[in-house]
Amino acid sequence: MFWKVFAYELKYRLGLVSSWIYLAFSIGIAYLVAIVSGGAFEGIGISAGKGGEFTYINNPLNISTFVVAISYICTIIFAAIFGSSAVRDFENGSYEIYFTKPVSPRTYLLGKFAGSFAAALMLVLGVIAGLAIGFMMPFLASYKIGPHMPLAYLHALIYFAIPNLFVLGTLFFCVGILSRRVINSYMAGIGVFIAYMLAGTLSGDVEKITYASLLDPFGIITASTVTRYWTSVQNNTQYLSLNSLIGWNRLIWLSMGIGIILYAIYKFDFVSQLSSGKAKKTKQVKQAAPLTEHNYFSKVQPKPYNSAQQFFYLCWYEFKNIVFNRTFLVIMSIFALFLFITATQMIGNIYGTQTHPLTSQVLAALAGNFYLFGLIISTFYAGDLLWRNKGLKMNQLIDASPHHSYVSYFSKMGAVFMMQWVLLITIMLVGMFVQVSKGHFMLEPGLYISELFFSQFIGLLPITLMLFFFGMVTNNKYTGYIAMIMFYAVLIGLGTLQINHPLLSFNSGEIFYSEMNGYGSAIPRYLIRKAYWLLFCGVLSFIGFKFWNRGVDTDFRTKLKRIKVNGFDAGWKYATACFVAFTMLGGFLYYNMNILNDYTSPRKWKKLQVQYEKEYKQRLMALPQPRISDVSLKIDIFPRKRKMDVAGSYWLVNRNSAPIDTLAMFYDDKYVKEKLIFSKPVELKHEDNDFGIYLFALKEPLAPMDSIKLDFAFVHKPTGIQDSGSGSEVMYNGTFFHNTMFPSFGYKEGYELSDNNERKKKGLEPKLRMPAITDSSQYNNSYVSSDSDYVRYGVEISTDADQIAFAPGDLLESRTEGGRYYARYGSSVPILNFLAFVSGRYEKATTSYKDKQIEIYYDKKHHYNIESMLSSAKSSLEHFSENYMSYPHKALRIVEVPYVGFAQSFPALIPFSENVGFVAKVNPKDETAVDYPYQITSHEIGHQWWAHTVIGANVQGATLFSECFTEYSSMMVLKEKYGAERLRRYLQYVHDNYLSGRSSETKEEQALYLNENQGYLNYSKGTLVMYALQDYIGEKAVNEAMGAFCRDFAYKSNPFPLSTNVLPYLRNAAPDSLKYLITDLFETITMYDNKILSAKQSYDKQAKVYRTDITFSTDKARYDGRGNKSSIPVADYLDIAIYDAKETKRLAGSTIRVNGGEQSISIASKAKPGKVILDPFFKMIDHNRKDNIKDAG
Repeated sequence: MFWKVFAYELKYRLGLVSSWIYLAFSIGIAYLVAIVSGGAFEGIGISAGKGGEFTYINNPLNISTFVVAISYICTIIFAAIFGSSAVRDFENGSYEIYFTKPVSPRTYLLGKFAGSFAAALMLVLGVIAGLAIGFMMPFLASYKIGPHMPLAYLHALIYFAIPNLFVLGTLFFCVGILSRRVINSYMAGIGVFIAYMLAGTLSGDVEKITYASLLDPFGIITASTVTRYWTSVQNNTQYLSLNSLIGWNRLIWLSMGIGIILYAIYKFDFVSQLSSGKAKKTKQVKQAAPLTEHNYFSKVQPKPYNSAQQFFYLCWYEFKNIVFNRTFLVIMSIFALFLFITATQMIGNIYGTQTHPLTSQVLAALAGNFYLFGLIISTFYAGDLLWRNKGLKMNQLIDASPHHSYVSYFSKMGAVFMMQWVLLITIMLVGMFVQVSKGHFMLEPGLYISELFFSQFIGLLPITLMLFFFGMVTNNKYTGYIAMIMFYAVLIGLGTLQINHPLLSFNSGEIFYSEMNGYGSAIPRYLIRKAYWLLFCGVLSFIGFKFWNRGVDTDFRTKLKRIKVNGFDAGWKYATACFVAFTMLGGFLYYNMNILNDYTSPRKWKKLQVQYEKEYKQRLMALPQPRISDVSLKIDIFPRKRKMDVAGSYWLVNRNSAPIDTLAMFYDDKYVKEKLIFSKPVELKHEDNDFGIYLFALKEPLAPMDSIKLDFAFVHKPTGIQDSGSGSEVMYNGTFFHNTMFPSFGYKEGYELSDNNERKKKGLEPKLRMPAITDSSQYNNSYVSSDSDYVRYGVEISTDADQIAFAPGDLLESRTEGGRYYARYGSSVPILNFLAFVSGRYEKATTSYKDKQIEIYYDKKHHYNIESMLSSAKSSLEHFSENYMSYPHKALRIVEVPYVGFAQSFPALIPFSENVGFVAKVNPKDETAVDYPYQITSHEIGHQWWAHTVIGANVQGATLFSECFTEYSSMMVLKEKYGAERLRRYLQYVHDNYLSGRSSETKEEQALYLNENQGYLNYSKGTLVMYALQDYIGEKAVNEAMGAFCRDFAYKSNPFPLSTNVLPYLRNAAPDSLKYLITDLFETITMYDNKILSAKQSYDKQAKVYRTDITFSTDKARYDGRGNKSSIPVADYLDIAIYDAKETKRLAGSTIRVNGGEQSISIASKAKPGKVILDPFFKMIDHNRKDNIKDAG
């Protein structure tokens, strides 16, 4: 009988037109993904995750990722297939007949499930086929497509697609057949989605990534974890293996699927399904009065109804049906648990250290989950509400009742809105609970309401209206779901096609909150853009209403005839009014974005980049240009008007050996220019407003070492509504801007197209990420400026009287007059023409180091880490001044700024993000906690030496000293305070950042001394390398070498120093036996594979010590930039340590010379060993650190 049930179910599914539509959809979307990602459309692509110039888009990992992602999109189809199969016999009333047949409950259940599984498997195979066909198309970009690997599709099918389908299928089917409601199947899918979101949240922390990998129901996060350190070579050639976390993940979730179906078999039987459940108590019904001649013909007087009352009643009725349903309550409980875990574990998590649970931080962690979760659950419930009455066969009875159709239609919409409010209230309550549980009682309910019910809810309104439109126009719940999926796919496609003008980018418009600046000026812009899309969706809502199902004739043609007969009724009038308003508002936005401002699409920008290079590179590079030697500025900031007036002057010096006859100036055209005057006669020969290029011919050429003065002035203020951003650098509180808006000179290589594959298609030569270290033409340029060296500098800056204005250098004078605050800054030493300016309302904290004043300006709500930051600043000034050279300025100022997510260093001025450091919550009781406010403060202070005193030429390796040395310097200050053991957790994160960063390399990895300003090299590998070097040869030796280099190259320009200049200092500091370290650490990409083979402990009663016998192996290899490996001999020093079980206390250790292969050692400890760790301080970079740790027997 199983095969009969199976065959019947499969035949039924294959007989449905929708099944073939689903199949066509899965093949079509997979084919489209393949050709788009394969470069079928110029300048457009889809990334499956890691990728670069040397990573094929059709590699095994990407194929698995694509299969899972597309299958995930089809989840709603799977729910429809399995869920409808489970409840179909109950909905059409045929279940009583089937249950009388000679078929067991188990056979019935398994047969229907197997038939549905086979039908759904067709979709998965369609995805495989679509991808395979797409990747074989001859018109794809050849550089993106590697060898076709059929086994990759089989791996994707067996490892991911079929297990995922089985788990989802068992869940959808069993929930449906036990509850008899398809909507419950959808809700079960949401539960799986929450598990996936939680796994995604946890995967952001390297310490929790294993748990995240096991929790992921789809296995794609697991695959990402397993391949986290894979290079492009590995991605292109290697297959995933079940002998990893993937195997455990698949085992866990397959077991869960089997458990679900076994539970369903246990619970399902025909008797319980035929019965209505437990007997319910019946109420005593009062007997009606007998009919008489007096009441037999009495009139029935219908009670007058009020549409508004009906609307609110039906809203409440539909709302209750949603939120008081057991399934919804279960889903909400799971969602609340997910929110709680997210908030408690991941609020502002940096290096495993969280922030204080301020309301803004909690909302940042939680509110983003509302949009996606709300979107999914709203999609399901909108379809369910629109079609529930028909499913219950109550539609004709309800349709015949006295009410307007719009009452039914819009009341269901209102119920979905109310359900979304429940989600928002849940987020708010969970957020407040988390705050209170962490001892934070400033709950700020107003901020919760504004962020959730204003920003988040308004953002979801247009999508909700679209749900109802598709639900009615398609005239079928499941077709409506598919239409909505296709709509989402179209939106993604438009983004991929780079059609992203705000007037075409559906529901665009974002708003961000800052503790310092609130929402700033963003609210009006946000509301206008949301109103635009709400009006558009309002038109569609009224159109959807015209297709409302009422009566027995509900087919599409009948509805169209009815609409034609009804003519231009009130509904069309509302729709017309919305359309007119939508058109007018669209015209207003177009005028603001395209006329008042110059909107440039990404596609147009790429064309401009190509045009800029082809038209100007050869022309401008051939023109010698003067260097800026003196900068004098006057800046007036008006925060309330979000405006500033800038006036300044440059002295330009010809440092070339030949005269200069043409000045090539770059000056952004979006500012209102009030003055542009040269001290010598010039003639404007060329003006290009697209690029802001002005070419001035000098009447008399500028002789070598001669000077010319430029006076300029401009006004910066917002002009209308821009496509993104506020339109002004000036904030109400916390203005922070750079001097990039000021005039500059010469050709700007940063504007060139960077992707070499795209450059090839455009007929451009390949471009290095940075000029080669042998390119002497760049030695006279620092990597932050190509038109100036170190400059003499002065500025007068003013702001409103209730704010303080800051600029780089020493504060020479400050005063308040006429409702304005004025300050004058200058510098006794030359500084880089890399400047920033800040204005805001602040509290002030101070300390000092010798005669150097240390000041921190902070928002009064963010006082938590001020003492720690002051301590770090004082220790850093002391450490760096003693080891490198004296701090050149009179004071050091750290100033809090809003919105940005970083800290940045300028001479004597450090703008520091409100979200980085100021609100961190470092647990003093946690012996492994990373005090990153202390570390980042020290890092930025280190830039006063490494970048502002010594800066590299604009070639490979430029940031070796400006970032690597700065990271090392701050790490030594951190070690000085907390000790070396406290650094282990920090080094663990840094080690992971390096290996995962090189795995995502888009070009080729370089040796550290040739780094091209990649963060994973500058910050991560640089930290590991410098820590290893100081541990091997001694901190003192490294500091002396760096100090000597710093003093020798202080303020050096023409030429600027190279990374090769510093290597001899480091090499000379190392003893002969360790000079190989400079080659391994700086000049090559060298890694290790260390592994503990066994660890056994015993107790020596005579010596009263524990002895741990350890057998381990070592291997060493060099890599090229793409990840190709070559083994080399091992002749290194390896640290082996014994720790307690928690890895917090070091019990014993030894450093030995290793020569490769297997070796053994015995280490004695007084306390009982817990763990054996090879290389506990991550000095030897190792892809697999897990086998470096083992329980001590």
